[in-house]
Amino acid sequence: MTPHPDFPRFLDVLKNHPTLFISWKGGVFRQTLPRWASLPYRFTGVGAALAGGRWSVRHLIPAVHGSTDLSTLGAEAYYLQARIMRVRICTSARTSACF
Repeated sequence: MTPHPDFPRFLDVLKNHPTLFISWKGGVFRQTLPRWASLPYRFTGVGAALAGGRWSVRHLIPAVHGSTDLSTLGAEAYYLQARIMRVRICTSARTSACF
């Protein structure tokens, strides 16, 4: 795989702005297919690693996608239902710390 030509510039921005990576905690809403909402997969990112996710590439890295705003989650659910007729489950959680 060839790195994106702008990656060095992107990396410089990240290095020079450490405040972009601060700890955060709060409520998170997410939607997922039923098989990824059940234990032991819930909130692990395994589904995104195995099947790909909203913004993640299949077989690359586990990722848990969520929203801090319920209306944004609802808009995304509406859009996805219009494209792919599947049952989705909405869950919520409180985080203790995210980096």
